[in-house]
Amino acid sequence: MSLLSRESEAWWRRAAKSRVEPTLVHLYDGALIGQYTLRGLEVTVGREATSGLVLLSSRASRHHARFSYRRGAWVIVDADSRHGIWLGPVRVHSVSLREGDFLQLGDDILTYTLLR
Repeated sequence: MSLLSRESEAWWRRAAKSRVEPTLVHLYDGALIGQYTLRGLEVTVGREATSGLVLLSSRASRHHARFSYRRGAWVIVDADSRHGIWLGPVRVHSVSLREGDFLQLGDDILTYTLLR
């Protein structure tokens, strides 16, 4: 038996979910570059300095891809880049992300995780 009312229990569940932060761990040339928390509805990715997440690889396009928040999930969409997006060993144009997904854009590696 719960010590909380149903309303309180539902509130705590919603609060716990809202504290999850979708995060990209960024690696380049074997070194940790940093972590980037996905916020808003869209984040651009590329070599361009104005990108939300700047890639370091010369094989990455200036406007390589974008992360979009759709129907409760983050999706990465290729912006018709030359070298594409690789999810593990598979080249993808667009994919919904799951925790632990390993993405390669040029020589940059991004791992999608949910930090709590």
